[in-house]
Amino acid sequence: MIKHYKNFLTKQELKDLEIYFDHCFFKQKIARADPMVKGSISIYSDLVAQYFMCIKKPLVEKVFKSKLIPTYSFSRVYFKDNVMKRHSDRPSCEVSVSLNIWSDTQWPLWFETEKGDVPMYTKPGEAVFYEGQKYNHWREPFEGESCFQIFMHYIRAEGENRDRAYDGMENIKYPKLIMKPWLK
Repeated sequence: MIKHYKNFLTKQELKDLEIYFDHCFFKQKIARADPMVKGSISIYSDLVAQYFMCIKKPLVEKVFKSKLIPTYSFSRVYFKDNVMKRHSDRPSCEVSVSLNIWSDTQWPLWFETEKGDVPMYTKPGEAVFYEGQKYNHWREPFEGESCFQIFMHYIRAEGENRDRAYDGMENIKYPKLIMKPWLK
């Protein structure tokens, strides 16, 4: 399944994430060079992104009609001419959400489907839900100045990849206690 989801974030959630991640990426400069997309910067499993991954889980479960377990989140800022090569995701990414936080130009996430290559466009606050292992996906060279996406990944609770819950991360165990109501 590949699905565009409008209004994934409220206006306030979007504003809060813009402020927080602008601080992380450009003021604190805690992001690292991203080996998958040359020239981009990223943060693996930031706790605020993990929080949103957990509180949005019921919505993602409803769309996929499946009980899910979070694995990890990943936040990336793309810059002019960055390319994400065609790929499929690892087993920790059975169900994925690509969430647009900001972009100064429309930039599709492409999917290889049985019907051909399909572009999915999102505006800030919108998301694309997809099965990362099932569909090859990519982005062509970015023509704007910057684009920020948060990726939230899950596995099916009763699926073959359930041993990948929380992606083996120790840092999600503390938020897991705080977020217990959303992890059920």
